[in-house]
Formats: sequence, C-alpha cells, structure tokens
Amino acid sequence: MNRILLVEDDKSIVESLKEFLVSEGFTVDTANGQNKAVSLMEQYIYI
Repeated sequence: MNRILLVEDDKSIVESLKEFLVSEGFTVDTANGQNKAVSLMEQYIYI
C-alpha cells in the first residue's frame, strides 16, 4: 500500500483530502506544520 504525507494547516482541507485519498487506497499521515512533517518523515525513512 502506498503512503502519503499530507502537510496542511487547514483542518477542513485535511479532512476532505484524507477522505478522498483513503478511498483511493492510500495510507495517509497528516501534519499541520513543518516540524510534525519532518518528524513523521524521519520515522518512515528507515522502515
């Protein structure tokens, strides 16, 4: 399964995009800013 990191600070945009992407078969992680995004990326780089 493909994983997507969605970085957006607008909660309504995140909810609608995540719902769509999940319906298309993606695993979606979300971050509302740069620090959280970098942290999530570092988590998955070595998996």
